[in-house]
Amino acid sequence: KKDNDLKATGGKYLGEALPALKTLETLILTGNSLRAEGCQYISTGIKELYSLVTLNISTNDIAPKGAGFLNESLANLTKLKTLDLRGNSLLAEGCKYLGNMKSLVSLTSLNIGANHIQADGGKYLSEGIKDLTSLTSLNVYNNNLQAEGCKYLCQSLENLTELKTLIISTNDLAPEGGKILAEGLASLTSMTHLDVGYNSLGTDGGMAISEPLKNMNILSSLSIAGNNLLGEAFEAICDSIKDLTALTELSVSVNHFGASGAEHLAASLANLSALQSLSIDSNDIGKEGFKFLRPAIEDLFSLKSLKVAFNESKEEEKEEEEEEEE
Repeated sequence: KKDNDLKATGGKYLGEALPALKTLETLILTGNSLRAEGCQYISTGIKELYSLVTLNISTNDIAPKGAGFLNESLANLTKLKTLDLRGNSLLAEGCKYLGNMKSLVSLTSLNIGANHIQADGGKYLSEGIKDLTSLTSLNVYNNNLQAEGCKYLCQSLENLTELKTLIISTNDLAPEGGKILAEGLASLTSMTHLDVGYNSLGTDGGMAISEPLKNMNILSSLSIAGNNLLGEAFEAICDSIKDLTALTELSVSVNHFGASGAEHLAASLANLSALQSLSIDSNDIGKEGFKFLRPAIEDLFSLKSLKVAFNESKEEEKEEEEEEEE
C-alpha cells in the first residue's frame, strides 16, 4: 500500500490483515497519513512477521507517540535489513522511544531523515545504532543535529566499520560540527557515498573534512555543496579529491569559490575521468573561471550530467558596469 492515504481507519483494517502474512518480506507504507493511531494498528499487525526484511513507513506523521507503538514490534523483527522512517515528525522524543532499534542486528539500511530530531535526538539515535555493526547505509539528513548532535552520532560511527553510505546533509553543523564529523569519518575508509551538503561548514569545517577524504579511495559519490567553501578551504577539498579516481558523482554547488576556486577544481578534474555527474552551480565562476575549466571538462568523456547554472561573476559584472560608465 503506497500513497493511498489509508489514515487511521485504513491502517486498522490493514493491521488486522497483516498477521496472516507469515512469509511477508517487504512492507511499504509511504505517504498514507497513518499518524500515531494508524501506526499503532500496523505495529500490532507486524509484531509476529518474523520474515520481514524491508519496512518503509516514511512520510506518515506518526510523531513520537507512533514511534512508541512501533518500538514494541521492533524487538521481534530480527531479520529486518531496511528501515525507512523519514519524514515522520519523530522529534527527539520519538528517537528516545525507539530503544528496541538496538535489537535489529541484521539492519543494513536506516533512513531517519527529516524528523527534526535535533541534538538530543542525535544522542538517542547514537545509543540505538552503536552496536548495529551490519549497517552499511545511514541517512540522517535535515534533522538540525548541529555540532552537539553530530558529536553524539560520531560516537557510534567508530563502531560502524561496514558503513558505505552516510547522508548527513542540511543539519546546520557549522565549522565546529565539521571538525567533529571529520574525526568521526577518519576510520570510515570504505565509504562509497558521502553527502555533507548544506551544513555551513565554512573555512575551518571544510579544511577539517578535507583530511578524511584523502583516504576514501573507493568513494564514488560526494556532495559538499552549500558550505561556503572559499579560498584555502576549497583548495584543500580539491587537493583531497584529486586522487579519488572512483568518483562518478561530484557536487560542489553553492560554495561561491569564484575563478580561483575553479582553477583548483580544474586541476582535480584532470584525474577524475570516471565522473558521470558534475554539479558546480552558483559558484561565481565567471568567464575567467570557465577558461580554467574548459580543458578539464572537455576531457570528461564519461560525463552524463553537467550543472553550471547561476555562475555569473559578481566581480566581472561590476567591472563591466564600471567600463560602461566610463
